[in-house]
Amino acid sequence: MFQGLRENAPIYILDKTNEIPKLNVGYVEKRSDVYSRYGTPTMPMMSQPMDGVVDFSVRIGNEVVDLKKLPVSQSICSPDGHPQIVVSDNREAILAEVDGIERTSQAIVDGYDLNVSIVSACAEMKRVLNPQLAKEQQRDEDINNLKSKIGGIEDTIGRIDEKLEAFLRALSNNDVTAKNKNKNESN
Repeated sequence: MFQGLRENAPIYILDKTNEIPKLNVGYVEKRSDVYSRYGTPTMPMMSQPMDGVVDFSVRIGNEVVDLKKLPVSQSICSPDGHPQIVVSDNREAILAEVDGIERTSQAIVDGYDLNVSIVSACAEMKRVLNPQLAKEQQRDEDINNLKSKIGGIEDTIGRIDEKLEAFLRALSNNDVTAKNKNKNESN
């Protein structure tokens, strides 16, 4: 529990604000005394606030981060209502949080092929339910096929043109050679 954390104790901060979660391990530099979160009266027998919280200054590498109002009776929480940040004084608790993130992402990865099939099936159902959509999609497919064929024809014409130019150059060289030969023979 956060109430038991003292100086130099490790504290784990899981940051899920970006696409890729990041774990920071810090060490407590300073802690405040326990105080009431909302200014409620203290419990008469224990003389501690009913909703006790504590503040920490935590060193992460060369940086010091302030964590405010961590509940003294918990070992894991999202400070100041930021659900994308999870703080814990317990390695196993933060590990369970990381396992949860991993399970969620693995379920998405495992369901990829199924979801691709579902998207394809939905597209087919839409074509059945909306014949106009089916005609438009068929038209688009036909246009794309024609574009591919035209591209292939252009490539073939380009190759034929190159061969024709090479043939004409060779023929021209043969004519020059033949004329030169005839000139040499007549002299």
